[in-house]
Formats: sequence, C-alpha cells, structure tokens
Amino acid sequence: MQILENFIIGVFAGNGLALRSTPRVIRRFAEAYGTPNYITGGWTCFGARVMAFKLTLGTFPNPDYAEENRCMVLWGKDPSRSAVLERHQIDLSRKRGAKLIVVDPVITSMAKRADIHAQLRPGTDCALALGLLQVIIEEQLYDKEFVEQWTVGFDKLKEHVKDYAPEKVSEITWVPADRIRQSARIYALNKPACLQCGNGRLHRNRPRCRHNDDICFRKGCQFK
Repeated sequence: MQILENFIIGVFAGNGLALRSTPRVIRRFAEAYGTPNYITGGWTCFGARVMAFKLTLGTFPNPDYAEENRCMVLWGKDPSRSAVLERHQIDLSRKRGAKLIVVDPVITSMAKRADIHAQLRPGTDCALALGLLQVIIEEQLYDKEFVEQWTVGFDKLKEHVKDYAPEKVSEITWVPADRIRQSARIYALNKPACLQCGNGRLHRNRPRCRHNDDICFRKGCQFK
C-alpha cells in the first residue's frame, strides 16, 4: 500500500461506539493505512472522563448508593433524564437521611430536591472544584491517613489551592462563598460520601482530561 506523503490523515467514526467491537476494526484500518489519528465522539466526551479517572485514581469508580451512604454529589449530571434507576437509588438514600449536593448551571429536577444547589456559571467547574478543595484542606477536613498512604504530590496541591479562596472562586463561578464552604463541609464531614460526574462539564475549550482530574482530587479527599 502506498502511503501518501505531506498529508495528515485522520479517521473519525462519528459516534462514541463505546461498547461495540467497531472501534477495534476502525483502529486496525487506521494503523494499516499508516495513521495514528483515530477519534470518535466519545473521545471528546465520555472517553476523556474515563481517561482522567484512570490516570488519577487508577480505575473508573462508580458511586455507591448503599444504605450507609451519607452524602451524594451530582456534578453536571441529571439522573432524572439520563439514569432513572440511579435516580431511584438516590431517592432511597435521601429517605435514609443522606445529603444531596447538585452542581449544575441548570435548575434540574434533582437540583430542586437537593440540600444545596451550586448553580455555577457554565465552564467554571474547575475553579469551583479548587475552591472546595481549598476549604477542605485549609480546615483539615480530609482523610489524612488516606492522603499519606495513597497520594503523591499532595503538598503541591495544597500550595496550589491557596489561591482559590471561596471569595475569589465566587467571583469566577457566581456561587456564593458561604455556599461553597457549606458544600465542602457537608461533603467532607458526612462519611461515606460519593460523587457522580456527568459529561456536560467536559464540553469546553479547556483540556477535558485535566478538567476531570480536579473532580478526581475531590474524590480522593473523601475516599473512605
């Protein structure tokens, strides 16, 4: 096969194809054609989410809405529309007394029933995550044993989030500073807690994988 020179060749599959064998065939075709440039819609959406979790946590965790769950965070996700069975599990946890925090620019049905709705300005999720981390770290609400045993670079993160006090983050996100502090405290102090992310916050110009990393760090602060 003659490989064209001075051309950049890419293969786009058109959709995520996440659970099918089709991507393997398309990748093989691209390799045979001599190009590493293969992409689907999933790589700018769910694929970036999975990659960030695996790079940061080593796996792709799913929330546990078990009976002992005491706090749930829905970040850019509305199970009422996208995962009805998951919404049912959340409702059961709420009846058992678990707290619910919703981070979403839209007043969704889940936001209406939440204890706290952090209605942030679209595209400012990263700043909000850093602001929440700043409160958790400054007030020493994180799991120190977990951080010491299972994390790398925590000192650098601690130094980095010093610039993201709730007042500054409030100017960026439009979420009131007291609501940022309240959200951080409820999440950190009600153990065990879980955090479920949607894909909506990924559709920004900021590198999507790094966007997810900030959310992963929050999970690590409340991993037990």
